[in-house]
Amino acid sequence: MANLHIPGGFAQLAFRVSNATVGHQCFFTLGVDIDPGWTQLEQDQLFTDVATALKPLWDSNVVMTGFHGLIGSDGGPPLVAEVTGSVAGTAGPKSMAPPNVTFLVKKVTPFAGRRFRGRLYLPFVSSTALDENGRLLTGDFTALQTAATALYAVAGKVGNGINNWMLLHTATGVATTETPTLITRFSAENVVATQRRRLER
Repeated sequence: MANLHIPGGFAQLAFRVSNATVGHQCFFTLGVDIDPGWTQLEQDQLFTDVATALKPLWDSNVVMTGFHGLIGSDGGPPLVAEVTGSVAGTAGPKSMAPPNVTFLVKKVTPFAGRRFRGRLYLPFVSSTALDENGRLLTGDFTALQTAATALYAVAGKVGNGINNWMLLHTATGVATTETPTLITRFSAENVVATQRRRLER
């Protein structure tokens, strides 16, 4: 399997989300275009901004605990960014669906084709947020749309050191480098996704 290419000036971030009710820790990943000399203070602020955007989706049993980042370094191995924190959800008490059921947010780019599509899977959906067909109820879908819009607005905020959300790519064919693609918006889906283990072929 080809390796993800992270050019200099970009990073891949894996955000940690824990749920005390079901005893699971999950991750979601985002690519970013970062300022030169991205500082720890900026990284901490980015975590706060992302957690603030998403915490209305979850109750207080769900806690975002930081992120692990790989920062591109042209000509060398990636640098590491590490942020720890604790930001709990702010919604009322919820009964959780199975842990493999997730919110689905599409990463929209200016281009067509599978290569230029991305998906963001946000964990810990409430079982009472769904109808029998796996569709979010109106109020819960509105909350997801609001969170997706707020998350997109985090890029470019003063103090967090990131300029844009990006799709990072794996190298294909004879290429050894790949140019990341700008994400133009996050689009919430009203049908939940289910995660399954994917084995390398």
